[in-house]
Amino acid sequence: MIRKLLLQAIIVSCVCVLSLALTGWAWAQTAVVKGNVVNLRSGPGTGYAVVGEVKQGDRLSVVGASGEWSKVSRGSDTVWIHGTLITMEAAASALVSGNGQIAVVTGKMVNLRAGAGTSHPVVGEASVGTRLPVVGKSGDWLNVLLSSGKTAWVAGWLVRLEGLPAPVTPAPALDPSGSLLPSTQPVGKVGVVTGSIVNLRAGAGTSYPVIGQVSQGARLPVLDGTAEWINVQLASGQAGWISRSLIRIDPGSGSAPVTVPSDNPAPPVNDRPPAPVATPGQSPTGSSPGSTPSSNEQSVPAGLVAVVKVNTVDIRSNPTRSASSIAQATAGFRLTIMAQLGDWYKVKLPSGTLGWLMQDEVSVSHDNTPSRDGEVGQSWTLETSESGDRTQILIKSPVAFEYQTFTLRQPDRLVIDLYGVAAVDLPSGISVRSQTVSQVRTGWQSDTSAGRVVCDFVQGLGFTRHRVEVAPDRRSLKVELWTVKDILQDRVIVLDPGHGGADPGAIGPTGLREKDFNLPVAMETARLLREEGVEVILTRTTDVRLGQTVAEDLERRSRIANQNQADLFVSIHANANPNRSKEGTSVYYHSHPDNHIECSKLARALQGSLVRELGRKDLGIFDRQFLVLKNLDMPGALVETAFVSNYEEERLLAQDWFRSRTALAIVDGIKAYYAH
Repeated sequence: MIRKLLLQAIIVSCVCVLSLALTGWAWAQTAVVKGNVVNLRSGPGTGYAVVGEVKQGDRLSVVGASGEWSKVSRGSDTVWIHGTLITMEAAASALVSGNGQIAVVTGKMVNLRAGAGTSHPVVGEASVGTRLPVVGKSGDWLNVLLSSGKTAWVAGWLVRLEGLPAPVTPAPALDPSGSLLPSTQPVGKVGVVTGSIVNLRAGAGTSYPVIGQVSQGARLPVLDGTAEWINVQLASGQAGWISRSLIRIDPGSGSAPVTVPSDNPAPPVNDRPPAPVATPGQSPTGSSPGSTPSSNEQSVPAGLVAVVKVNTVDIRSNPTRSASSIAQATAGFRLTIMAQLGDWYKVKLPSGTLGWLMQDEVSVSHDNTPSRDGEVGQSWTLETSESGDRTQILIKSPVAFEYQTFTLRQPDRLVIDLYGVAAVDLPSGISVRSQTVSQVRTGWQSDTSAGRVVCDFVQGLGFTRHRVEVAPDRRSLKVELWTVKDILQDRVIVLDPGHGGADPGAIGPTGLREKDFNLPVAMETARLLREEGVEVILTRTTDVRLGQTVAEDLERRSRIANQNQADLFVSIHANANPNRSKEGTSVYYHSHPDNHIECSKLARALQGSLVRELGRKDLGIFDRQFLVLKNLDMPGALVETAFVSNYEEERLLAQDWFRSRTALAIVDGIKAYYAH
């Protein structure tokens, strides 16, 4: 009896220890909000109700995860927040059983195995975006914690790691009969670090997190390797990966001593081959005058330029894909490289603004652009001409330049800012007096950082259209302007049917999927707009998702609008709420610094038309930082037609006549926006 009670006590103690270990992991991370104002939802998806908001810098304890969403604690409640809107920090009290590192699945569907290797049986699967706590590592395999409390192994090349490095858990060696063999230290080859300060990474690639650094001359036992990376062991027993270009392999015998020089560390390098040696005329360090990289940035030789090799690329405010876009560049555009950080280049725009580009979006060459000092007497020029009912303006410059266009009211006019043109003699304005343009004026911005061309319209913004075409060498710009008889004629409008493919959006009580409402409404709206002379571009015309992650999907939708120089962007959705009685229509917009008035006007026009046509409850318009709206270069709005979670409104959303009236209301709302 005593033995039985003792056994029960031991079992209970083990369960308590395991429970504490799992709880320790769950609270081992803190989510720090990086969006300005971010929604908190009742479940892991945009189909769940908004139950609150948090602001940039707010800190929330993470208690769980589902796909791309994190479950966080807020007071006595638990709520959900999207992973792209937070950064993770590991808490100092993280337990040994889980140190805060998360494996995010990058493969479409990945096997989970009973051991570290493909010879072990499959015990489950994980889909793309699933977030799994890391509790151990063996070679290229990671031991992860499942939601059931069990552990499994996943291949390291099928996940992306976030957070702190995982402890190394060597897999036990087996003899042919399956018995355990004695543990042995690595023997054989030794790697000698050749770079000044070299990053150690958690896996074989720059996408893996940096887990430490070693300095030149360090001798490290080699455990394994790939064509481009070497797996080495540190004195602590932890394993890490180094680029082959930064380490020399020496053959050895027996155990290799680990030696790490104790010199003060030099500026860190990343996992790429050393930069080219500076040519005459460059500074000894290879950096351009006046460019002082931060401690985490690597200097580059002076005179290197990034040449855009894709159709259109976003230049971002920070070296992450989730950072906001501050400008766009098209194929062939050249930008001076100021520094390098991992897979990103810091570049300088013609306006002097600094931004970031991914390395795989550009090629690198030396800057062959003639010095501005040798062209000080050459100014940019301005010409106008008439071709039928169209006015053409041609701007030429002896040096490449960047540009920005926007329209203003009272008086109605088109403004063209030219960044990088020579700040010398200003071209004279021209009195045109065509059917489209009354005059073309020229000037400088207040700090002469950009030349400015202003075209005054005859007919006003509602009946004047323009198109801009830039030469491949970025030294000339053609602007074509013309008038139309109808307010919608020759407009370019992008319609965005929300969700699609693997993302159904919200699902109603009888099974209606939001995506099955969004697409037919968008198609009907496109048909009606085309009858009005509008050029309509749909972000999708079939049941597909535009990206593997929510952030990638939403980013591609706004990029389609920007690439096509659209005049308007309208995203079509149905709403949802856990409260089945919630009903009504609403429209969302984002207050961009350059066009916040136009965005709110568009939202108000769409909301008024939808409420009049559909007869549902008027919930109003809301200013929110939705990712699909915040990166747009033009006015945009997101329509929440009705609640698919409401029994009555779900029935309406499934009816063809209701969908047709929704499309008509959107068209009427667009007309009302342009009419005023």
